[in-house]
Amino acid sequence: MPAPQNVRSVIGENNVTLSWDLVAGARGYLVYHDTKSAARKGKGLSIGNSPADVGNVSRVLIDGLEPSLTYFFEVSATAPDGEGPASPEISVALGAITAAPEPPRNLQARTGNASVALSWEASAGAAEYRIYYGAKTGGPYEGKEAKEGASPVSITGALNARLTGLNNGQVYFFAVSALNSKSESERSGEVSATPLVDLSDKPPTPDVPAQPSQPDARSTCIVGSSKIGSCILG
Repeated sequence: MPAPQNVRSVIGENNVTLSWDLVAGARGYLVYHDTKSAARKGKGLSIGNSPADVGNVSRVLIDGLEPSLTYFFEVSATAPDGEGPASPEISVALGAITAAPEPPRNLQARTGNASVALSWEASAGAAEYRIYYGAKTGGPYEGKEAKEGASPVSITGALNARLTGLNNGQVYFFAVSALNSKSESERSGEVSATPLVDLSDKPPTPDVPAQPSQPDARSTCIVGSSKIGSCILG
């Protein structure tokens, strides 16, 4: 069983919300925490001592953080046959992190040949956007086909992007998040699109010249200047 991917944090007042992509086949998740990197033995937070069993969810609110401290978190998935590896460690320092931007709104998708063009409205304070894409609605967004990179694809300085190199006929699902210098928003509403070959873009088929008709095997016999009827040639 793989480790949860894209573990991220959204800061509140003396709390943090952790979220991650669901792992196929997982029955629950453990959150490791501490105020020392890689220690994984923290205590005193609302979710309980490390590792805290938070159930089969993809998001958890953690209260009881001290603004003066830096916290370190990892997440692992569990199943009846055991626990999978932990995610890469992330750090959270309340005093250094500003509130996350609002999620992008009005996400729209337009299909093309092996491509999908996306656009969205700006989120106040956002310095970057991330495009999540994949073949499953609601995630996990694990797309890897796009020439622009595996999911999520980072976009700066624009409110639109085109992902190319996608598979024609495959339904893809998309969501976009906004980031400021310290934190990432929740994802936008999801949209779907299916890349297809646009037949109108193909050059017209050239006209094929008509072949001259073959003479009928039956022909009119003319003797001298008089037409005397039909005859069989050959």
